[in-house]
Amino acid sequence: MDVKQKYTEEFEIDEMFLIQMRNFTNGSAEKIGGVIDTIYGIESTKGFIKNMTGNVMDNKGNPVFFSFDYYREDDGPIVLVDVYQITLDEYLDSINLNLNIKQQ
Repeated sequence: MDVKQKYTEEFEIDEMFLIQMRNFTNGSAEKIGGVIDTIYGIESTKGFIKNMTGNVMDNKGNPVFFSFDYYREDDGPIVLVDVYQITLDEYLDSINLNLNIKQQ
């Protein structure tokens, strides 16, 4: 009997990404991590760094817009390189460019 392996996404996290996550306060770092953890099926970037954006509400109810840089080699894990806060306008532009994480 053939059994299919369940698809799971793996991440590697660069030190710069971890350092930058410390800049997010009021619970937003944990929430950003949770949003990023929902991405799956990202195709190989062939070694090029790309970015995606997202938004969360911090523990005080304030919106936090962020962008993160990543890359993925063929059949390799997603490597998270950097993360940083962006403005609402930058986030809206990313939606127009289809670079945002679609959240349920």
